[in-house]
Amino acid sequence: MQIQVHEDKRIVCVWLTKDESSDKATSARIKNVIAQFRPKKYLVVIFRSGTQELTESTRELLRYNRRLTAEREVLAEKTNALSG
Repeated sequence: MQIQVHEDKRIVCVWLTKDESSDKATSARIKNVIAQFRPKKYLVVIFRSGTQELTESTRELLRYNRRLTAEREVLAEKTNALSG
């Protein structure tokens, strides 16, 4: 488990491996971190390692974002053509 405290943004990032995600001792440690930082008005964010293939998931996300950007550009062009 890795804990990163970003005092300037008032955020605490907790990074867990797959094994740590299901470990009861780790869960107790996370509760302690939350109890320590919540009263100070910090946002505690927990990142858990996934089970899917990272390369394929990233590729699909990039494809989706590229398609969404293209759709927005076409819509903006149509809107500009109608108004101008």
